[in-house]
Amino acid sequence: MQNAGKAGVKINISSTLGNVLFTSLVIDEKGRASTVITSNLTETAVISAISPGLNQGFAYLTITKVPTLLAIDKWINDGEPLIAQFSIDQDLEYCLDLSGYGTGEDH
Repeated sequence: MQNAGKAGVKINISSTLGNVLFTSLVIDEKGRASTVITSNLTETAVISAISPGLNQGFAYLTITKVPTLLAIDKWINDGEPLIAQFSIDQDLEYCLDLSGYGTGEDH
């Protein structure tokens, strides 16, 4: 939240989706305050900011999946298969793409 008046103004934040880390904020001397919103769901959330004496504010936040990067620090060769395990907290559909760099010998 930005430019919300003078320092010390209290703002209450709510979201229709996910968890808000700090729901009660106090504006700093630059008119700013911040919080963190997390969610295991991917869709659009409506975020409300309410404070006595100020117009109620709304914002729309679309929460999307972010790429999950797996670092596999192992040489891959023909004699040994690559086996890697990982887990994800979200119950979503995933696609796994493998890419890499290597060196080869001329025969």
